[in-house]
Amino acid sequence: MPFIYTKNRAEKRSFPDLVAVVKSALEKAVVEGADPEKEVTEALTSAGVEIVDLRGLFEAPPEHLKSTSKSDFQRLSRAVHRAFTKLEKQGFFAAENFGHCADCAGRDVFKNAAAGNKPKCVLYTSTETAQMQSTGVCIIRYGVSYHIKSEYAHKAKVREVGREVAKALADAGLAVEWDDDPETAIKARLKEE
Repeated sequence: MPFIYTKNRAEKRSFPDLVAVVKSALEKAVVEGADPEKEVTEALTSAGVEIVDLRGLFEAPPEHLKSTSKSDFQRLSRAVHRAFTKLEKQGFFAAENFGHCADCAGRDVFKNAAAGNKPKCVLYTSTETAQMQSTGVCIIRYGVSYHIKSEYAHKAKVREVGREVAKALADAGLAVEWDDDPETAIKARLKEE
C-alpha cells in the first residue's frame, strides 16, 4: 500500500487514511457551507501533511471536461451496463461501480473472479463513475484472474481480453479508445451524433 510521509517524516500515513481526512473535510464544508479548499487545507495540515499547491484541484475544469448532461451520463451508463452484461454471459467476472480505488478494487475483483472460476475480469470503480459523470468518459479495466508464468504469454492473454472488452463496448454503441496495449485502460464514451 502506498504511504505518504507527513512533514516531520516520523509518521507514515496510508493513502486511505488521508482520503478519509479529505472526505471528512469536504463533508464538513458542505454541511457548514464553508470554503472546501480552506477546510481540506486545514484538515491535511492538521494531519501533518505539507500543502504545496491546491489551486489546480479547485479550479474549474477545461471546457471539454465540463459535466455531461444527466441524460448523456445515463445513456453512457446503460450502454456500459449492456456491454458488461454481454461479457458476463461470455464468462467474464464483471464489476460495475465496484470499490473506490482501482488498485484495491482490481485485487478484489480478480480474487472474486478466481474464487468463482471466472478467468476473465472487467471493472470500473466508483471513482470512475464520478469521472464518467463529469467527463463523459468511462475508464474500463480488465485482466485475467490467474497467473501465467511467461510475461509474454500473460500480456498476450490480457490483450486478448482487452480486445473482447473493446468489442463488447463498441457493440453496445460506444466510441472506444484503446491502443491495444494490455497495460492501459480502455476509454468508452458516447458516439458523436
